[in-house]
Amino acid sequence: MKKNIISITLTFLLLSSTAVHANEFKIFHTEPRGISEIILDENGNEISNYKIPVRRAARSANELPQKYDSRDYGIVTPVKSQGSFGTCWAHSALSCAESNMIKKSFETLSVDYSELHLSYFSSKKDPKFMDGNDRTSESYGYFGGGNSRLAAFCLSNSQGTAPENMFPYSKASSSLDFSIDEGSRYFSNASLVSYGKTDDISAAKKAIMEYGSVATAYCDSSMFLNNRKYYYCPTRYATNHAVTIVGWDDTVSKDSFATSPEGDGAWIVKNSWGTWWGENGYFYLSYYDKSISGYDFFDMENTKSGTKAYTYNGTAATYMLNADFANVFCAEKDGSLSAVSFETSTASGLTASTYEIEIYNLGKNTPNSPVNSTPACTINGSVNFDGYHRIKLDTAVELQAGDYFSIIVRLRTSSGLNAIQYLEGYSEGSDVTFHSNKGESFFYSYGTWRDLSTFSQSGTKFCNSTIKGYVVSPQSRLYASDNAIYFENIPLGSWLIEAEYSENKLKSIRRIKTEAENGSYSVSSENTKYMIWSADLTHPLCPAIQR
Repeated sequence: MKKNIISITLTFLLLSSTAVHANEFKIFHTEPRGISEIILDENGNEISNYKIPVRRAARSANELPQKYDSRDYGIVTPVKSQGSFGTCWAHSALSCAESNMIKKSFETLSVDYSELHLSYFSSKKDPKFMDGNDRTSESYGYFGGGNSRLAAFCLSNSQGTAPENMFPYSKASSSLDFSIDEGSRYFSNASLVSYGKTDDISAAKKAIMEYGSVATAYCDSSMFLNNRKYYYCPTRYATNHAVTIVGWDDTVSKDSFATSPEGDGAWIVKNSWGTWWGENGYFYLSYYDKSISGYDFFDMENTKSGTKAYTYNGTAATYMLNADFANVFCAEKDGSLSAVSFETSTASGLTASTYEIEIYNLGKNTPNSPVNSTPACTINGSVNFDGYHRIKLDTAVELQAGDYFSIIVRLRTSSGLNAIQYLEGYSEGSDVTFHSNKGESFFYSYGTWRDLSTFSQSGTKFCNSTIKGYVVSPQSRLYASDNAIYFENIPLGSWLIEAEYSENKLKSIRRIKTEAENGSYSVSSENTKYMIWSADLTHPLCPAIQR
């Protein structure tokens, strides 16, 4: 199940498009689940051979309190139980997302995102992009292993935060016949702004205070648990369980653990094994646990109506390459390109320190290159963490329907070399496959832009870059009056979604395709929610209404 990170040095040099020095071209491969740091199998076991150096707890009383617990601030949702499925990673990630949304006043303590929805659609191949494969097992069906980065990928595509009452975890089944309507893939109340990783304890503490909580993974074994609530693994074993850290206590004595660690102090950890386990579902994890994989934060926001994410990725990418990349998209309707996203990784020595983003409006004709005479927008900045970055443009780029536009991302190390970026790739027999078309993604080589779909090396076929663009279109509107639902400024071919409830549980979902930009739909039933979604069912066009 596990593989070491592979570094393949190619026989040519890739020249920077802005610098004069040459940079050795290297490809780095990660596991099929798209993670260079953490891999969990279908039972939540086994992650990676990659070992993080032993960390030591920082003790700066001037910067951080001795104790901190997010529960004291009313931003931690109740403990759940993952049951017999390998969905600890989904519980961990969504607990972080819930706390962040509460902390930012987007949600209340009653918020409850569906681990069933996140786990299922992370494993189910997306027919829109033709990326990935259905990942199932005879024991766990679609509810097997995952990790924080896989969760981050789903959240960045505005999927995975559907309401629990629409997709209750109690419906989870190991049957390979289990299914959820594909049209529900992008039913999400929140989307990812940024996702980051750190191995530093002080940085993790600051992240908890800023974002509400952090996710981590460690090696779980009953032999290392003392008094049902104190845990310390003295050996650097592979991780097998993901949890949520909601705070810390520097005063927890090292003598509390079955084997004494190097010093005092422990994380306050929310588990996903029900409230009967540990201390009402919580336990203390020593700062010095040798199996801890690092700490991940999730920064979220409400899914914005009228915002479309332009992307070519149907699942998390599996390769990294130290090159400049560009994605070319065609605007589906008039709108403003307001933000861009890209991913960074510290899996090699070519870690990004700075970024430069260029946007080009390429006109109505199909382009052969991602550049023309003058960029419509250029923005520069620093990369302060490893992970997913959504960058807001200083000035939005206005687009008309049918305009081709490109997003170029250049990442540089602190010494000015090309830093690595994620891209899709697969070889014969891979667990995950990808699909791309000519003219979608490019990389810079030998002083020119090359089409990524034509690039292969040593039996590996490369497809798309993971660069995304976020376009805000004119506001659509949905409202109710008398016995009808009215919609305005709706693109032709959009979907009116009718979700009927009974006793607060989803009873049925109906999709009606719109045939006009403005119109109405007669209704008679009560306890029904109405939504307008894009033609490809990837994002909502306006806020839902309840009748």
